[in-house]
Amino acid sequence: MPKPPRAITLSSLIERQQVLHLGCITCGKDRYLSPLEAVATYGGQIAFQELAMVLRARCSEKCQATAEPSIRRPDEIIIKKYVP
Repeated sequence: MPKPPRAITLSSLIERQQVLHLGCITCGKDRYLSPLEAVATYGGQIAFQELAMVLRARCSEKCQATAEPSIRRPDEIIIKKYVP
């Protein structure tokens, strides 16, 4: 009997050197996390679909949050510094 397909987890971002894109059109959120930051924040064994469901549950009923690998590479992330 064949095994069921494994869900792609956040740890795959490190292997593929991809960035995690978190976004929601209705909430106006758009954020990119480096692979190491994504795994440190949410854990490496959570699947992208599970992470999106968690983010939707934390936000609101109308939230349409997505969590997916981005085409950006980690070296293309722009870090904004907070200046008081």
